[in-house]
Amino acid sequence: MGAYSYAECLTNSYRMNWKVSDVIGGRRFDASRPWLPARLSGAGRIACLTGAEKIKLSHVEMGAYAHLLGYVEEFIAPTMLTLAREHAIDRREAFDALTNFAAEEVKHITLITGRNSVCSATVSAAAASPARAACAAMASAA
Repeated sequence: MGAYSYAECLTNSYRMNWKVSDVIGGRRFDASRPWLPARLSGAGRIACLTGAEKIKLSHVEMGAYAHLLGYVEEFIAPTMLTLAREHAIDRREAFDALTNFAAEEVKHITLITGRNSVCSATVSAAAASPARAACAAMASAA
């Protein structure tokens, strides 16, 4: 692994700058399709599940993956800020690079939170289907 510098990391970070809206935009998750690529999902390897059940399992897998990733991201940002404090006065490049790293991690947290709300809206919309409403009405009448 080659040597790196805080200045180089900061420069590369600025060059690769992105916004959450660039990634999520107005996208919606399609509840009729898997939400994870086959290589990340184990659903396709479970022979006893129907195609629809495999799709639903991929939705659960994505939720679990996103929550785990969110947990890690929420640990990284404060850790970077703690490290940055050690360099605040005497090493400005290190301070700038580490605080920028923390800001990027906050964007990841925002992206994951956005993913969670988009998925929740998709699941809620699917749950509000006419067939689901009819089943709920029959269940409450019984």
